[in-house]
Amino acid sequence: MTSVQDIIKPGMRCAFYGRYSTDKQDYLLQLHSVEKFVENFKCRLVQKYTDGAVSSTKKKMDKREYLKNVLMDALDDKFDFIAVYKEDRLARDVIEHENIRRFLRDANKPIIITSNQTVYDESDILLRLLKDGLTSFEAARIRERTRDALEALLKKGRWAGGRPPFGYEYDKRTGKLGAKADQLELVKQIFSLYLSGVGCSSIAKHLPPNSNRGTPWTRSKVELVIKNPFYAGYIVWGKRSNRYSTSQQVDLDTPDESLVICKSPLIEPVITREEWERCWKLYNQRSSGEIDPHYFHTNFLLRDVVVCKHCNQKLGVDDQRTEVKRRLVGKRLYKCPNCEDVSADADLLEDKIKRNLINRLSYSDTVTLSAIKATNQNSLLEINETIERISEQIRDYSDKVRSLEFEIRTRMNRERNDTNNKIIEILTLYRIELTQKVEFAESQIQQLQARKSFIEKIEIRMLTGNP
Repeated sequence: MTSVQDIIKPGMRCAFYGRYSTDKQDYLLQLHSVEKFVENFKCRLVQKYTDGAVSSTKKKMDKREYLKNVLMDALDDKFDFIAVYKEDRLARDVIEHENIRRFLRDANKPIIITSNQTVYDESDILLRLLKDGLTSFEAARIRERTRDALEALLKKGRWAGGRPPFGYEYDKRTGKLGAKADQLELVKQIFSLYLSGVGCSSIAKHLPPNSNRGTPWTRSKVELVIKNPFYAGYIVWGKRSNRYSTSQQVDLDTPDESLVICKSPLIEPVITREEWERCWKLYNQRSSGEIDPHYFHTNFLLRDVVVCKHCNQKLGVDDQRTEVKRRLVGKRLYKCPNCEDVSADADLLEDKIKRNLINRLSYSDTVTLSAIKATNQNSLLEINETIERISEQIRDYSDKVRSLEFEIRTRMNRERNDTNNKIIEILTLYRIELTQKVEFAESQIQQLQARKSFIEKIEIRMLTGNP
């Protein structure tokens, strides 16, 4: 077996390669080990290559920029050997290890492992496979331990870290997630609009300006809300890895092994699980083209509903109207794709259907009345609770505004200097932000009050028998 002393001679040029996933302290440990090795062997450290915040299990070797650079520079003879702290800094996959060895063997550049002062390209293939297999096994163990620890946290109802989704905030003192009533009211609107057929871009335009944590809503931000089962009370870990592709369905009952999914007592759900699953299914259908994106914006009320009495085929639609002097001229038709002579005037057919439905509706039906009353009462209860939560938030914002105003006045009476002026500027900007939040929350309460008034009017009409 070739030893390090047989290869490394004084004055040789060394290139350091390091990689760290999360903790930069680990990188400093790697660099220190290589620098000490270079000093002991009286070599020169001429190049440093570091892939920072990169996991070797998630990013293959051809996706790691600095690993590719060190391999290419080896061919250009920019150094005599490469020093690495441990084998797992290069790769955790057996095949990748062998590819790196083959490449550097052709370039005639050895790799030295400084943690145990061994040669990476050892001749004993069994020993190599054993070491490479151990690094791969260790990576799998790390993933499993991380997954188990996270799952244990989630099942205990503890937040596992990271920024909570829109509508929630994490309180470090209590370790709990707090609901932002004004933001969650927007989330409810998003789900309601999407289930009614409105697209993500249209929803983004419909929402108040700069109401997404001080920034405008976009199509992608709306999609993040719709696709997240967090709003149904579920925490999903591991979903950022392309898991939310339109070709796959998130199954909350039997998730695949790449995901940790837990029903969390931390979360106050905004929608039911069934509603979220309907949204997710609709999103998949629209994204994959199974449902035409313009399907819900049709001018034909009975599209995909009426069928041809001769061939039982769904009638297609044909809008023959054109605009002449700002007026629409022409007809809308329902037409059979198979029977050439079968068509119906859309206006006449839809009007007939509407009259038929109205005639069938009976307000004297006690079952219908009781169902409507129950729905109205539930809606009123939910509106009142939402108004109370938003009002509480307004009081909290207002208290903070008053505290900020007091602090600003106090500082303005002190001796003015650059530091004090900067603090006053920061406090003033924060006060403006909170004031805007108060105004936005108040506008939400006005909207809720209008909805409440509308429902109460329906209740009065039903009681008086004048619907």
